[in-house]
Order: sequence, then structure tokens, then C-alpha cells
Amino acid sequence: MNLGERRLLLSWLPPSSRNKAPRVRAEGKLRTTVALLGMVAGCSSSTPPSDPLADIQGRTGRLAAGAYYSCALTEDGALFCWGLGQGAGSIRKPVQVTDARDWVAVSAGQQTVHTCALRATGTIWCWGENEAGQIGDGTTTRRASPTQIGLDSDWAEVTVGNLHTCARKTNGTLFCWGRNFRGAVGEGPPTDQRTPIRVGVDADWVEVSARWYQTCARKANGTLWCWGAPRVDTIAEDRLAPVQVGTDTDWAQVSTSSEHVCARKTNGTLFCWGSNRFAALVTGSANSEALPKQVGTEADWREIANGGRTCARKRQGTLWCWGYLDFRSELVRTPTRIGVDSDWSEVDTSGGHTCARKTNGTLFCWGDNSAGQLGNGKVRAGSTTEMVQVELIP
Repeated sequence: MNLGERRLLLSWLPPSSRNKAPRVRAEGKLRTTVALLGMVAGCSSSTPPSDPLADIQGRTGRLAAGAYYSCALTEDGALFCWGLGQGAGSIRKPVQVTDARDWVAVSAGQQTVHTCALRATGTIWCWGENEAGQIGDGTTTRRASPTQIGLDSDWAEVTVGNLHTCARKTNGTLFCWGRNFRGAVGEGPPTDQRTPIRVGVDADWVEVSARWYQTCARKANGTLWCWGAPRVDTIAEDRLAPVQVGTDTDWAQVSTSSEHVCARKTNGTLFCWGSNRFAALVTGSANSEALPKQVGTEADWREIANGGRTCARKRQGTLWCWGYLDFRSELVRTPTRIGVDSDWSEVDTSGGHTCARKTNGTLFCWGDNSAGQLGNGKVRAGSTTEMVQVELIP
């Protein structure tokens, strides 16, 4: 580790005054804020179910860093978003999305403000930009508040890309909708799909991840499949339907980004491939890779999150990132530990900022804050390596 990286590591240490757990209190004054983040009350609550795949995948979907905005769930199922909005500017502090308390997962768009979330009822709700039908309600109308997608109540997972969305059902079937540019939807003609369309006929999908115009998904037999195309071409031709990545059958989690993909194996090893423009592949060169390349030799990786950088959590609770760690910093070409804490429980990252949560429920964000996406009540040009604690207070 060079001197610059050592200084960088020290800058990630969160102040001790930020160790208190996030507070949640009920107040009814949030219904007139930025429409695009879905601040409209009126949903009933129920107890969120446990996710039987959470331990296998290493992700819970309770935290989402999107395009200039962020979203997070509380322990009691409330959903908050903050950052870039529509019309009224940006929301600089977290605002509760409806008064429901049964949200179980959330995914945020990486290029547009387009959000989807899953409720304990097994229903999917989406809101935000909809020019390509990525909301999935059969229209291209922007939705200011969460809109239920169809009438089905057997959804198990949802993931948001650039202008498309994918979701998995409890029976293992997979659906996508929105802009089918370069095969992102994985099925149907190369036109916008305004309602969910089934991807193939297989019913053994257990995980799906969408970013930019590419999607990757994992099957119950441990195989990994991808389709669509990244922003920077690293494939010979567009993949209009799922194409298997290699022949391995021991993949445990996958995370896509606009330019590269990373995936974890059941033995805890980590692999990345695609564009190496931001040192995501940790190969020591700038060359892109079409097939998975192992990141280091460690075998204790627990969770991966891809964006403008790659962040990963280890089994002992430490957090590591590489690439452009704070959006405009010097490029870090090897996994670098973030601070000295070992109680991180979840992480997500986007093009410009990163958010991570600890086991005690405290939430921190850092990086670009030009739209208030760090949730500290400020809008600041540029980027920061200082961790900002986010308080989820109605």
C-alpha cells in the first residue's frame, strides 16, 4: 500500500459520535416533497418475511445507491430515499416513501431516477422516470409515487438497470421489461417492453442483477448467465438471450455495473471481468477481459457491489473498495480497506457515491454529493472521502 492509499484509508474512519443507531419516529409532514422519490402515503403494513437466500447471496437488498440518489430500509420495514428529485430539485435528507412498514428490498436506477421496491406481500412497486416503460405498468408516464406492477403477489426479487428492470418470482421464473437495447431485456424484439416479459422458459433462477444495458443472473445449479451489453464493449456481439458465463457451477452471487461484472463463488473467491478502465479487474493492466479473472487470492469475500468502483465485504465484516473510491480521487488499483471497522453488514455503490450499513444499523455514505445523495442536508460540488452518517428520521 502506497502513502496515498494509507492516507485514504485513514480518511474513511467515521467519527465516534456517529455510533448511535438510526432513529425512526412517525410524523405526517412528508407528502408534499419531491414527487419522483415517491413520497405519497397510503399503504398498509405487515411483517417482512425472512429471505431464505440472504445467507447464500450475502445481500439483503435493503440498501441502494442510485444515480445521484440513495434509498434504504429500516429494521421495521420503512423505506427512505434522498438525493436527486424532479421539479423541486433535490431532497437533501432522507424522506420516508409512503407510510408503509412492510418494504423488504429496494433497487435504484443507475442512470435515471427510477426505483423499484418489493413488499412483504410479494408485490412490486416502481416509480420515477418511465420513458422506456421501465416502470412496467404498460405506459411511459412518469410515476411520482410507488405504482404496483400488475396484480401478482409472488415476486421474490427486483433489480433496476439503466432503462430496464428485471424481477424474479418465487417459482424461479424471471421477467424483465423496459428498453430492450442490445438485448438488455433478454427476450422479445429490440423495442421497449412496457410490461414484464418472461425471459426464456427456465424456472430455476435464484438471483438477478441489472445495470446499464446488461443483466446477469444465477441459476439454482450454480451456473451464471448474462445478456445485453455493457457501456464499454468487451463482448464480440450483443447477447439477445441469456448466455452462460464459462462452465463453472459454483457461483454464489453476482453484481453487474455499466462496464464490468463481478461474481463470488461458494468458496469465497472473487472474480471480475469486462472493462478494466477503472481498475475493476485488479489485473495490473488496462486490458479488458471477456471471461472471469480472480481478484487476488483471498477466499473470504462475502458480498460484492459494483458501480463506478467495486466494493466488497469480507466474512469478518471488513469493507474493501477499489477503482475511483470517491468519484474523483486517484485510481486505486487493488482492494483497499475502508477504515479499521469490522462490523459492516451491507454495501451498495453507484457511479459517484457509496453507502454502507453496520451491524448496529448505523448508515454511512460518501463520495459525490452534488445532488444531496449523501443525505447530510447539504449539496456540495465535487466529492468527499469523509463518511457521512445518514439518519432515517420521518
